[in-house]
Amino acid sequence: MKYTKNQKYIAAGAHPLLWRSCAILAAAALSLSLAFAPLSVEAKDNNKDKNKDKKKKEEIYSESIYDSDGLEDYIAELAYNKKQPIQTNQVKGWPKGPVIGAAGAIIMDADSGTILYGKNIDKHLYPASITKIMTALLAYENLKPSDKITFSEKAIFGIEMGSSNIGMDVGETITVDEALYGLMVASANEVAAALAERISGSAEAFADLMNERAVELGCKNTHFVTSNGLHKSDHYTCAHDMALIAKEVFKYPDLVNYMSQMNYHFEKTDTQPDDFWVLNTNDFLTGEIHCEDVIGGKTGYTDQARETLVTFAERDGVRLICVIMREEPPYEYYDTIDLLEYGFDHFKKINIAENEDRFLMKSPDFLSSGSDIFGITQTSCRIPDDACLSIPEKVSFSDLTAEIDTFTYEQPKAASGEKETNKDKETADGRESENTGNSEASSEAATGAAADSAEAPASSSSSPGEDPSHILEDGTRVLGVVHYKYNDYEIGSANVIFREAKKAESDKENTVAEKLQGIRSLFFPLVHTGAHGSVYLNVLLILPLVMAFSFILCVIFFMRELSEERKRRTRRQRQRQKAAGSSSQSQQYTRKRNRSSSSYSGSSGKRTGNRPPRSR
Repeated sequence: MKYTKNQKYIAAGAHPLLWRSCAILAAAALSLSLAFAPLSVEAKDNNKDKNKDKKKKEEIYSESIYDSDGLEDYIAELAYNKKQPIQTNQVKGWPKGPVIGAAGAIIMDADSGTILYGKNIDKHLYPASITKIMTALLAYENLKPSDKITFSEKAIFGIEMGSSNIGMDVGETITVDEALYGLMVASANEVAAALAERISGSAEAFADLMNERAVELGCKNTHFVTSNGLHKSDHYTCAHDMALIAKEVFKYPDLVNYMSQMNYHFEKTDTQPDDFWVLNTNDFLTGEIHCEDVIGGKTGYTDQARETLVTFAERDGVRLICVIMREEPPYEYYDTIDLLEYGFDHFKKINIAENEDRFLMKSPDFLSSGSDIFGITQTSCRIPDDACLSIPEKVSFSDLTAEIDTFTYEQPKAASGEKETNKDKETADGRESENTGNSEASSEAATGAAADSAEAPASSSSSPGEDPSHILEDGTRVLGVVHYKYNDYEIGSANVIFREAKKAESDKENTVAEKLQGIRSLFFPLVHTGAHGSVYLNVLLILPLVMAFSFILCVIFFMRELSEERKRRTRRQRQRQKAAGSSSQSQQYTRKRNRSSSSYSGSSGKRTGNRPPRSR
């Protein structure tokens, strides 16, 4: 078969136009791949984020059960949740807790932080309006009750239609005190939005503040997006984290009081023209369901979160926090009652300082601080008096195991004597401000944080190499933390602290304290921390005390011996006097005999006197 010239090129695959076309297409493909490479990487990152959000959403909805019509079957979910394991029931020797229908629940001791009951406490769940507990905490920490908040258009119309509110209008103004009652009693969503704008300027900035504060409180499974808890797919928390937030709230009785009212009366003012009452949404506080131990709480509900409830309770000095998440009404209240009865009836509160003797030195004479010659007024290395634990009724303190984590403090370097340059000073100041910032215990506004750091000289004046987080606000140095466990289940911890002598207020007291401190400094610091944080006494302090004690004993023995010697001398003198008296009597008797013998006469041998004759 014969081919033309072009047909031969095509058959061989070597036509010039074909090669040119392939080269042009390859160059174009390479250019396009290079040009759109960043976009494709960014698209992949976005897909990863979407996949993460999808996984979180699937995780939260993992317990949803649907019926044949495609509707969520809440009764079936309730039965399913009751079959879920209770983590604390798996601890050997721990009291068995009640079976409840909530997806997540916890009972926590408000003073010690001991978890008495736990069911899916770290599971991501939607919180609904119990989010407002964090909003109220930040408002209480950053605002004064007399401060004013004004409702913006975004705060009024940015909430869902028909969601809980108190009917505020744009431009109206109320006090923070009134806002907190509206937030916690009526669960008003527009009030939460207005507080967020008042504190941080925007809802987004306030959400960041909420998350920062949550991290400071130890929350690890929380991500807040809204201030009121209205549903967002990435707005979630867990029972454990909500209990930690509530534990912080429980420290402020005034804040708990906002959650304890059955109703509240809003009075007419110049900036708020309506006079009305609001009723609490909590059935415990309205009296519809009775539980005498409840002193406050916050409810929550959305279609996605179902019923949520945080409750504060107290009985005989024991304060408990109960958190219920994803439950069906009205079982959240009955679950709470069962859990509170379980917590109050099966556990007891013990003081750690009164029972612990494994990590402390009992004698306050050597390991102490104060204002006398050796600073002896109280034990320096000790556990705080208010440190406590909640343990089962049938368990004693000796049944617990304890482990201590010690902190190591590096000694500050000696000054070289050379003047620092301006650059070195700026660097040092920057490091000091950074350390001070890390030591803050709360996330407040910039001005508030600056004020707090100025009011805490003990933290800012820590020596180089010391971690400011190990120095408390009152100047107390934390030497370590003791962790207590029962059958490998951690039930709480306590700080081992060293309290230094405080400066007196008056100048006269300062002068005396400085002199006494100078005497004390001759013996160097009373307490040292070793390379691994071990605590030991200063030998230079013990030796002078031992020598002084020995000297006192020597003086006592010398005085006693001197007294005995005087008694012996007196006895010898009396014996001599007695001996001298007896010798004089014998001499008189001898003289009498001599006179009698001289009365014999002559050489005839005749006797005179009345003496009888000698027999022959």
